[in-house]
Amino acid sequence: MNEANDNPFEEKHVAEEWIAAVESEFGGARENEVYPRLNNWISNNKWKSVLEIGSGQGVCSGHIQVDEYIGIEPSSFLVDRANQLYKAVNRKFIKGSAYNLDFEESIFDAAFSVGVWFHLENLNNVHSELKKVLREGGGLLIVTSNPDVHDVWESIVVGEKEGKRIEGEALLPTGKLSRNIFYLHSEKEIVSSLEKNSFEVIDIQKFGSGSKNVEKGTEKVWMSVEAIKKG
Repeated sequence: MNEANDNPFEEKHVAEEWIAAVESEFGGARENEVYPRLNNWISNNKWKSVLEIGSGQGVCSGHIQVDEYIGIEPSSFLVDRANQLYKAVNRKFIKGSAYNLDFEESIFDAAFSVGVWFHLENLNNVHSELKKVLREGGGLLIVTSNPDVHDVWESIVVGEKEGKRIEGEALLPTGKLSRNIFYLHSEKEIVSSLEKNSFEVIDIQKFGSGSKNVEKGTEKVWMSVEAIKKG
């Protein structure tokens, strides 16, 4: 896998399309359900140091309160935008890869990701890296596509499908992306990979509805997976 070629958001025009789409989206599933879910997970567990995988332009960082936040994002354009919008003493946005988390071992209380796992091809590699940087008992929250309705997710991409990989133009609630890549992982694949890498899955929920284009009125298009790193 060539990760640079597999990241459409390193193309400036695609990054700009994403920025415009996300920053003009209000009242959808992210605002109504994803961000409150994320905030509750952090506040209920009192996580203090948190890593976000695929932080984009930093939107999630504006919905949580932690002592230390670091966002990893492979797109330099989105990192620059995050630093424009959300830069603060306890927030840091870094260009980096989920496949190579360049941190000390056992340094974070928790990690999370929103709408990223379906962009990742090698889950075992990512989960192994997370195992390395999370403390024992550290938390992980993954919000990704609900495999039960992957036909809906497939319908938003106009392009080519090879196995579980889809590449093409993607329709979003507030616009489109000229190029995007999805990997339609099954729930079993995600859970098995986490368990292989010393995570205990403690909760899975299906939720989200209402955004036109992407969700087409379908119920429960998102899936959240909550896990704990075992000793």
